[in-house]
Amino acid sequence: MKVGIEALKGRLRLKFYKLLFNGNQKYLSLSLADTAENRVVIEIKVRPAELDIN
Repeated sequence: MKVGIEALKGRLRLKFYKLLFNGNQKYLSLSLADTAENRVVIEIKVRPAELDIN
């Protein structure tokens, strides 16, 4: 898995692993509350995109 989903201060964000950016950690804030429903939505959208990264 090269993209993780994590919460920071009650908001969801994507965590891109260092191998993708020459050793630099990158995050993308989603401005969505950390709820079970939002996690499912993000998971559904992130996994196909992750396959494109490979």
